[in-house]
Amino acid sequence: MAAASSIAEDFDDEFLTCQICFDLYEDPKLLPCFHTFCRKCVEGLANNSGGTKFKCPVCRSDVKLTSPAFSGGVNKLKSNFYINKLLDFRKLRQSKTSQVQCQMCESHNQAAAVCGDCIKMLCNNCVTAHRNTKELQNHSIITLYDLENPTARSRYARQIHCPKHKDQRMTFYCEPCECLVCIYCTVDDHRAGTNHDPKELEKVAPKYRDSIKGQMKKTKAVVSQINQQVENMDMELTATAQNCDQVERDVRRHYKKLISKLQQEEKEMITKIHKNKRDRKDELIREKDKLNRELDETNKGLTFCQDILDRDNKTELLFLRQQMEERLGQLASQQTGNMTSAGHTPLTFHPSNLLQVSLGSLGSLSELVDFSIDVERPAVESLPCSVTVTADTVGLTGGDVAPQIEVTSPQGKTTLIQTTAHTSPPLAAGKGQTSRVRRVWGVEWRPQTSGKHTLRVCMGDMKLSSHTLYVGSNNPVLRFGQKGSQQGQFDRP
Repeated sequence: MAAASSIAEDFDDEFLTCQICFDLYEDPKLLPCFHTFCRKCVEGLANNSGGTKFKCPVCRSDVKLTSPAFSGGVNKLKSNFYINKLLDFRKLRQSKTSQVQCQMCESHNQAAAVCGDCIKMLCNNCVTAHRNTKELQNHSIITLYDLENPTARSRYARQIHCPKHKDQRMTFYCEPCECLVCIYCTVDDHRAGTNHDPKELEKVAPKYRDSIKGQMKKTKAVVSQINQQVENMDMELTATAQNCDQVERDVRRHYKKLISKLQQEEKEMITKIHKNKRDRKDELIREKDKLNRELDETNKGLTFCQDILDRDNKTELLFLRQQMEERLGQLASQQTGNMTSAGHTPLTFHPSNLLQVSLGSLGSLSELVDFSIDVERPAVESLPCSVTVTADTVGLTGGDVAPQIEVTSPQGKTTLIQTTAHTSPPLAAGKGQTSRVRRVWGVEWRPQTSGKHTLRVCMGDMKLSSHTLYVGSNNPVLRFGQKGSQQGQFDRP
């Protein structure tokens, strides 16, 4: 919530409208996520969700009341200082054009001021009475005349009075209890000692102001990270579009030579490309929208805290200090992720030459996938063993391009082995998923040396999954006879 820069903005109806009932705020309550709603509206949300837990209608953050709404749990939420202040200003300003009567006396005179302590509209006589009455002289009052003065507006604030000592402002802060107290409480329930340490607001507020600034600095780092992620999403959107456009051009050049025979195949290929492009774009937009929402909520939280610091109302700062620290802690600990172009393999096109087409082998589109390598154990020097390569590919993949296996011996020598396709049953598709087919290739491998070998799957110039294994030695050991002391037995090797 940004600080209003002009009196017109202060009284903007949209700014002072509850987003649940769409009326002016009435007893506005501040949720832990810094969103504000009428007390009755929050009670309705809580009651509709079981009484103590509900989600913020704006950001969907979880809210938990300390007690059920029907027993006053909503009343324990913090009131929104700033909104209440603006509502007072708005009501006072309306007295210019409508008959807003004094709420302090029964004279029915037109209101000319508002008192932040009494929370009442005052006529000129009651303003004079306030200023001439010793017990009321320190009340926070702003007149209709002062309303046009930004300095006077900034000084005015609704005051918080002690629930136990009704006529006393809460002008002290007990740090162990983390609450505001009045001067009478400092000699009663919060007397200085082992469990209590009440201090004047002016003395303790600077420390917590610095604490809030420190947490805001950490939260701003999250803003930078989210901004970077948004930039990454934009780059990924551009790269995806360029990649798919380029593949589309490759497909069109390839099928232009074969259009009479492959026109229908070309149409199907282009449709699959567009679907891949659309699906990936939708995924990226969803991720970007999520990041933008996180960015918006983080900026709103920072702005809310900065507004409170800018207003320099020590009572408001300490009244909301714990809530601000908790919210800033939540925002600063956000997991922003690290989604970049490395998280998605570009679409590729594998064209066939004219001879292959004439034999019925068409071009194929594929997205690279991870392969698994399985070796029949044990692998022994000079003896044959079976090597199997397995990959799961989506329905977009076509063609019979077989991978190769690059073998690196302990001495660093590399050898390429060509695999051949094996048959394998299809994988069952889950609800809402594309059908998948397991592709399996195999080859017989006869290692020439013992020791550590590395096997890596290769598709053209791309080197993919790897597997490391140890090849055993093939030096035979001949054993004969038995150990013992009888005839024909040996007592040692």
